[in-house]
Amino acid sequence: MSRINNRHGHLIEMGLDLSYEIFYSDDMLISMRLTHSVMEAGQMHPIDYYETINYDLQRGRQLRIHDVFKRGYLRVFSSYSRKRLAETYEIPNQEWFEKGTAPKARNFSDWNIVPDGVLISFEDYQVSSHSFGQPELIVPYSELRKVLLRSSVTRPFTKR
Repeated sequence: MSRINNRHGHLIEMGLDLSYEIFYSDDMLISMRLTHSVMEAGQMHPIDYYETINYDLQRGRQLRIHDVFKRGYLRVFSSYSRKRLAETYEIPNQEWFEKGTAPKARNFSDWNIVPDGVLISFEDYQVSSHSFGQPELIVPYSELRKVLLRSSVTRPFTKR
């Protein structure tokens, strides 16, 4: 955290807070989300940005989306997210919501492999204003059957 003087001589706080959460870990996979909380001069509140990591420990590399999913995964993520979020929240701005859940890679870049499915995290201002929060949801493996590649990191979860 640092403080700077604005043009009126008032101190303004600026800062960066980094945190992480491990959603799953075993000898094959570690799945985690990093949160970058940024407060810049003049902002009314910090804005959080995510970076998700699904790391294949056997291969020694980060998994990319095409390592886990077939074509069509974006349509599944989009339709499931729209349905679940609309059931859970009162959507204040439908156009904003639809844009933030459209089947585009940038809308679903924050994903984590978890035992029950794939956790999707939406960033500040993605589906609505800051006051709406940063919703997250799990797309269950049963919804992902047609678009999930056979993978050593997801196999233990999909055998159930």
